[in-house]
Amino acid sequence: MAKNSVRITSCLVMALMFCAGVIAQDRGLASVAGDRYVISARAGAVNFAEGSVEVNRGGRNSAVRVGEEIEVGERLSTGANGRAEILLNPGSYMRVGANSSLELATTALDDLRIKMYGGSAMFEVFASDKFRVSIIAPKGRLTLIESGIYRVDVAANGMATVNVWDGLAELGDGPRTEVKKSRSGTIGTGTSIVVKFDRHNKDELVTWSKTRGKELAKATQAIKDRAMRGALINSFNGGRWGFYNSFGLWVRDASFGRYCFLPFGAGWYSPYGYGYGNSIWWYNLPPVIYQVQPTAPQNGIKTRTRTDGLEETARISRRPPFMQMETERVVNQPIHQLPDYTRDRTPSAPAAPVPVYVPAPIYDPVPSQTGSKPR
Repeated sequence: MAKNSVRITSCLVMALMFCAGVIAQDRGLASVAGDRYVISARAGAVNFAEGSVEVNRGGRNSAVRVGEEIEVGERLSTGANGRAEILLNPGSYMRVGANSSLELATTALDDLRIKMYGGSAMFEVFASDKFRVSIIAPKGRLTLIESGIYRVDVAANGMATVNVWDGLAELGDGPRTEVKKSRSGTIGTGTSIVVKFDRHNKDELVTWSKTRGKELAKATQAIKDRAMRGALINSFNGGRWGFYNSFGLWVRDASFGRYCFLPFGAGWYSPYGYGYGNSIWWYNLPPVIYQVQPTAPQNGIKTRTRTDGLEETARISRRPPFMQMETERVVNQPIHQLPDYTRDRTPSAPAAPVPVYVPAPIYDPVPSQTGSKPR
C-alpha cells in the first residue's frame, strides 16, 4: 500500500513538473511571437530602399534604412539609381522611382497627403471618398478617391500628371475634373487636361511596382501562424491598432524583413488583383476586438482643414472603413469578396477537450480563405 502511495505521489510530482515545463514553454513562445511579429497601423515606414535614397531631417541628409519611419515634413529623395517603397494607410503603398523628391504632409489614415516636388511614383492604394490619398504638386493637387493603381509624375516646371491604371482620380481643389481608368490627367496649365494613355507603355517603375504587389500579397498568405495571434492581441491592447480607423494592419515578420498587409475584410484581393488568402478573421481573436466602439465624435461630425486653409465638415460613419467600402461603393474588381459579417462576429465554439493529463490550447479549424466564407 505504501509503495502504491509512493508511486502515485511520484507520478503526480512528475506530472506537475511536466505541466510547469509546458507552461514555461508556452510563455517562451509568447515572448518569441511578440519579438518576431511587429504590428502597426501607422503610415510612413520605409519598406524597401535600393540605390541612392536619402532623407533630409533638420537640414541634414542621411541614407534611408529599411524599417525607419519618414515623419511629416521630412523630405525623401532618390538618385539616378534609387527607388523606395513607403507604407501609406494599411494596404496602400507608394513606390518612388529614380530622381524623385517628396515629403509626407500628413499621415492621417483617412486623409493622407503627400507633397511631390519632382519625379515619379506608383500608388497601389485602398481608398474611397472617405479614406483618400492626395498628392500635392507645386501647381495643383491630385486626389485618389477609389482603390486602384496610379502613376504620378511631377515635371520640373511643377505640372503634375496622373495615369489611372485602375481606379478614379480627381484634379484640382475647387471644381474638380474626374480621371477614369485608362485616362491620364494633367494639372498646372490653368485648365485640367484629360486624355487616354497607352497602357502597353510599361517602364521599369511600372513593372517593379506590380512585381512588388505580387510578392507582398504572397507574403500575407504565408503568415498563417498561430504564434501571431498573441502579437495581434498584445498590439491591440497596447493601442497600436483599431478596427475602426483602417482597412487592416501592417505586419512585419522578422524573418521576412518587410511589412505586408493583413486585411480586416475576408476574401480580399489587392488592387493589382492578387488574392491575400488571409485576413484578421483567421486568428479567431477575442470578440471584444471586433466590437470596440469607434472614436468618432458623438454627433458623428468631423472637421478637417483642407490644403487651401479652409475647413470642411463631413459626417463620419460609425462602421469600420473596410465595411464602408464594401457596402457603400462598388470599387474596381477584383478587390474583395463580401463576407457574411453576421456569422463572422460569432466566435466558433471551442472543440471538445482532449482527455490527456497535460492540457494544451486547442484551436478551432479555420476554413480556407480561397473562396469559402470564414466561420
